[in-house]
Amino acid sequence: DSGDGGAAGGCAARGGRAVTRTAVWAWPFAAAALALAAGRAARWVAILAAVATLGLTLTPLLAARFGGLPALSYVSAPWSFGVRYSVALDGLSLPLVCLTAFLSVIVLLASRGRSLPSGYWAAFLALEGALIGVFLARDLFFFYIFWEATLIPMFFIIGLWGSENRRHAALKFFLFTFAGSIVMLLGFLVLVSRHHEAMGFWTWDIESLRATPMSAKTAWAVFSAMVVGFGVKVPLVPLHTWLPDAHTEAPAAGSVMLAGVMLKMGVYGLLRIALPVFPQLSWDLLPWLGGLAAVNVIYGALCAMAQRDLKRLIANS
Repeated sequence: DSGDGGAAGGCAARGGRAVTRTAVWAWPFAAAALALAAGRAARWVAILAAVATLGLTLTPLLAARFGGLPALSYVSAPWSFGVRYSVALDGLSLPLVCLTAFLSVIVLLASRGRSLPSGYWAAFLALEGALIGVFLARDLFFFYIFWEATLIPMFFIIGLWGSENRRHAALKFFLFTFAGSIVMLLGFLVLVSRHHEAMGFWTWDIESLRATPMSAKTAWAVFSAMVVGFGVKVPLVPLHTWLPDAHTEAPAAGSVMLAGVMLKMGVYGLLRIALPVFPQLSWDLLPWLGGLAAVNVIYGALCAMAQRDLKRLIANS
């Protein structure tokens, strides 16, 4: 269900699926607004909304387990400059969507005994919606929008409800991840423009961009930009220094979402975009990326062994 040919004609037939896939990420955002307006009842609004989101994600999971993964994709008609609203679930994204929904329920339940403002509960719901959007998006434009949207609630979670050095950690987290995202965006723009020059039409569809002809120098530059952008989120050495501070200063619930889901965004981006679009280049650079990963493992383990703070130990590990 790639959605290229006949996408407009199939919209009505796939309307139910579009609503279902959209509800998975849109419902947490709507519930975040409700939580902000709910005052003292915000915690229960957030918990019930997170449970409802988990229910929405379990439906395709059970279908995949007992009946094979159904066609769970939707592609709209093209908008300006080839942008399409394109969402899908597959074997790579489905476990991460379910993990996000499950951990959101856990962290909100664990926070219910604390006296916290409505903004706290709304921030976690907005974070959940943005994370799920990253894993559902099949259009680079929407992928980047959701990718950047995860930055905002986590910045406030660390900066407002973290521990003593929370402001420094939140600012460091913001600067590192935003800078990496800008580099990644430049790579996306070059990729899309090169496809337009070669093929004569605009598209942001990840599958369609796999056939983009470009010079070796341009391919190297775009691939490097993706590695930098995704590498900050992994995080890869030497782009990792924001993580120990953010992990340590964030509230416990924020640390769970950071380690449990957000750090997986980087590897997901490499597997979803960089590897399919540049399969040969990925193979050629495998020894270098593998060597960098080995350095990450060893360096992180040595740093973890030296820690006396449990959260900092987990961050380095």
